[in-house]
Amino acid sequence: MLCQAIAAAGRQVTDGGRQTDRVGGARATGAGPLAALVAFGVASNLLMLAGPLFMLVVYDIVLPAGSTETLVVLLLMLAAAQAVQSLVDLSRTRVLARMGASLRLTEGAPAAFAGAKGTAQSGATVQAFLGSAAALAVLDLPFLPVMLAVLFLFHPLMGALAIGGISLLAAIGGVERRLACGPRQRLDLAAASAAEEMARAGPAAEYLAATGQGGAAARRWRRHDTAAMIAHLRLGDTTAACAVASRGVRVFLQSATIALGAGLAIRGELTGGAMVAGSLLMSRILGPFDQAMTAVPQALRVWQMHRATRRRAAPIPTAPRLPGPTRVAAEGLAFAVEEGARPVLSGIEFAVGPGQILLILGRSGAGKSVLLRLVAGLL
Repeated sequence: MLCQAIAAAGRQVTDGGRQTDRVGGARATGAGPLAALVAFGVASNLLMLAGPLFMLVVYDIVLPAGSTETLVVLLLMLAAAQAVQSLVDLSRTRVLARMGASLRLTEGAPAAFAGAKGTAQSGATVQAFLGSAAALAVLDLPFLPVMLAVLFLFHPLMGALAIGGISLLAAIGGVERRLACGPRQRLDLAAASAAEEMARAGPAAEYLAATGQGGAAARRWRRHDTAAMIAHLRLGDTTAACAVASRGVRVFLQSATIALGAGLAIRGELTGGAMVAGSLLMSRILGPFDQAMTAVPQALRVWQMHRATRRRAAPIPTAPRLPGPTRVAAEGLAFAVEEGARPVLSGIEFAVGPGQILLILGRSGAGKSVLLRLVAGLL
């Protein structure tokens, strides 16, 4: 039944994405896909407990009983659970990808043609984020308390160890963002300066070479590019050091969980199966949380970019319907930016009838574009 629900939801989202262009206002971000995401998220995180439960049952029931048949049945059940979880995760990825495509189609083009700058890039960024693994990490973050609750059921000390590990990983993430802020700003500034220098010198390469200025332009570009390279190396060093520290903490905590479980088992407060299952569950908690530490700031930046683009976008003005062949004429037309200022246009007279063409000539800044905007009613 779960597989049938997954397939039906996938067809619904796919059909909704195909119908976005045909039906006005139809988008793959309605209640259906959102409900599917919630259902798939609950199913995926519950199925993630199959591995720890398998270890618990094997160590505490199957080994003492020596039942090979039970072991085979449990292994088949685990394989089925893993297969269903793979289908659920694939369905979540497909739903998110289609939601991103729908947002880009239904909001990107109208906002871009309404005058919002950077809308195409914003739509592509939102679509890329929703189609990435970072979006799944953000969606799985609310289910973290469920994993912690299961670990507390094994033993309160194991849950406390998990909370301590989460706090330590969060502290490492905060230190990384603080240390990387300066190098990232310097990298952006130097890279923008180098790109600007290259864009300015590229079209004039022959002129610079002929006048002997090519060497100076190359040195200016190399100075900015070197600064960008140094900032990139320092940013990479900071990120790598924090990543290594986070990985070391996760590996140590997994071993510490085994050690804690072994101590509790020696005292008779925990079984051997719970010890191994708790170690596996600890890795299922710390790994996604560490990934979410990077994904959540990225999600916030994407959301802020999306909201800023929607605020800048104005409704597309509706073009007036002309009654038929129209004559456009002006007599003594004048225009000034403000009252009392020198007029940009003065004494303009012309008449254009149906089927006629009027050619407007003038130097740069003479007011040709202003005249056209006046005729169109934009001024």
